[in-house]
Order: sequence, then structure tokens, then C-alpha cells
Amino acid sequence: MPADSQSSRQRVSSLLRAVLLVFGGQILIIFLAHFLYARGTSVFRGFCEGYDFTYFHRAAQAWRMGHNPYQVNGFVTPPPSLIIPSLVAHLSEVRATRVFLCLNMILVPLSLWWYGSTLGLRWRELVLLLVSASIFISTQECIRGGNMDGLMFALLVTAFCVRRRVIGPFWLAASMVIKVYSVIFLAVAIRRRQWRFVGLTILAVFLLLLPFHDLWPSALHALIGRNTRYLYLSVAPARLIFSISGEGSRIGNLVNLSFWAATFSFALYRDREVEFSPYTLARYVPWMLALPTLVFSYVGVLALAVLASLLAIARQRPLHRAEYCSFLGFLLLGIHTAHITNLLPLPFDTYHGAPLVQSAGVVLMILGTCFSPSHGHFVEPLHRTNVRPEQSQAVASCVL
Repeated sequence: MPADSQSSRQRVSSLLRAVLLVFGGQILIIFLAHFLYARGTSVFRGFCEGYDFTYFHRAAQAWRMGHNPYQVNGFVTPPPSLIIPSLVAHLSEVRATRVFLCLNMILVPLSLWWYGSTLGLRWRELVLLLVSASIFISTQECIRGGNMDGLMFALLVTAFCVRRRVIGPFWLAASMVIKVYSVIFLAVAIRRRQWRFVGLTILAVFLLLLPFHDLWPSALHALIGRNTRYLYLSVAPARLIFSISGEGSRIGNLVNLSFWAATFSFALYRDREVEFSPYTLARYVPWMLALPTLVFSYVGVLALAVLASLLAIARQRPLHRAEYCSFLGFLLLGIHTAHITNLLPLPFDTYHGAPLVQSAGVVLMILGTCFSPSHGHFVEPLHRTNVRPEQSQAVASCVL
């Protein structure tokens, strides 16, 4: 085995070992705490962060009966997010939720495998990546809680890994009309002067929203109201900032918005790439976890793209310090101290501060990305002796 190939495997293995040790150790600690303090209930019940599909199911039923779905408490996403729930609206709430759970269980691992293989990870690394994802609590919360972020992950992976460039904008637009936070990629496209991509995405968004034109005012009102909400269990940087300035304070809001805008602008300024690539998704995911002020931890399933990209980069060269900062941020995002503190006989204030660890992880991912290299970020993933030139060329063309 060539020395460079062996060293690349060792770099990837060391990162995966760290993830498996941290997340696996956390699961063992949670099981121990559950055994000592919470007997008689399922330990995995705590990994179900909300029951979002209940809101979608009820809103879809109301929509099918001709009512305004935004009158259903908890439904705040754009109107096209009703399409999939409406397909199972005739089922009972329990059965519909199980169907969507099964859909998430299929979409998330398949999308992660596709994304990792596009980046050039080998099958053994892909298997360990899936194992890491399975013990990443944000993944479990997303799948078990019936959240739309598993579907969002699949749509974004498709948008950035599809071979035909003209199709990419449609998949990105589909993600934007389900949950708005992927709109940040329009700014990335403008920075890279991808005018055709921008135009096609905006056109696709308009066409997808057009059949729901009567719901536009209600949807806008719901989205504005959602963006003003804040809870202490948020994993966004606002949680860390508000712990210093006071929850919901005017100064804290200003600092939080300034941090997001300044770091995002700095990352765009340092962005030297022209074409979109699968790495583009991972590069800008941290900002999708940072705004609005209330971001639930199940949205962290998107950070699996960050882990996959760091593994792929480690296959090509040693990680830079800024990239290790992003890796540390991912590990912190995966440490859910709330699942431990809510089992222990501790004061409520302890649980109140539990999400600070995840919030710090998002901050580190943002800062690490800001100072990570961008030019030539999409290195050729295929340096394998058993790959034919035409295969390498086909994979290299796997950009939007």
C-alpha cells in the first residue's frame, strides 16, 4: 500500500474514531443515567425532539377540507410543505406519522451515502459514516420526531450532487419552499456570478408557490411570527449570546444578527470557487443552523454534510487548524447534555443551560468555515488505482 494512501486512511480513521468514541460514550452515559434515575420508560423517548409531523398532518387535513392550514397551531412552514403530508392525510395521525418516519429512515442514510460517495469516500468509510450518523442524536431526533429536516437534507444533497446542472436549481427551490433557510445558497450563487442558476432557482420557486397563491399572506404572517420566537433550548448562536446579554435582549438580538451577517459575508468574501460543487453544501450548512434565534437540535442532521466533507478533505491532505475547529464544533453539536441533565435530580437552571454546548458547536463550525480554504475546495475525489479515466471524469462533472 502506498505511503500516501495509508496516511490518508489513518487521517480519516482518526476522525471517525473520535466521532464514534464521543457519541458512543454519550449514549452509554445516557443509558447509565436512565438506568439509575428513570426506570420504567424507554431511554429513546428522550431522543424524540417534538412531534412536528402532527402539525403537518393536521394542517394537511384542514387544507384538504378547504380550511386555512395556518389556523392549525404549530404549522408555520411554506405552503408546499403540505404536499407530502396531504398524501397520507387520509390515514390516522399515528399511521401517517409512522409512514413519514419510515420515509425519513430511508432518505437520510441513502442521501448521506450518496453525498459521501460523491465526495470520494470509500465503502468502509461510508459504513462508519452511517454508523456515526445513527448515534448522532440530532439524526435520531429528526427521524423519530417526524421533522422535515430529513427531507431537506435529501433535497439539498440532490441539488448539489445531481449530474445535470439544469436540474440542481429545481431541487434547491424545492428545499426552499419547504423550509426557507436554504435561501442562503442564492447569495452564494450571486457571489459566484452563477446568474443562470439564480434565475432558474427563482423561477422554480415561483412556479412551486404559484398553486398556493391564496395562502401567501397567511404563510408570510406565520413565517414572520416564527422568526421572532425564542426558547432556551435553541442550539443557534443566539443561545450562547443571550446567556451573556440576557434572553431576548435588544443588544443580544443585535449582536446575534451582526455575528451571522458578518461571518456569512466574510465567508462569501473568501469564497474563491466559481462552480457549485458538493462541498458547497457543507461549507454553508453552519449558517443554516444559526438563524433564526430559535433552531431546534434536530436541524443538526444537516451537519452530517460537514462531517462527510471533512472526512473527504482528510483523504486528500491533513486538515488545517480551521477545519479542526469545524470538526470540534460538529462534535460539540452532537453532545446533548439536556438528555442527561433531564434525567438527573438537578435544578431546572442546569437543564436551562444544557443547550449551550450545542450552541458553542455551531459557533465553532461557523468560525472554522470562515477561515478554512475555499479556493480549490473541490479536490478530485478519485485517486484510486482501480478507477478508469472515464469514471473519474464522470464524477468530476458531478457539480451543479
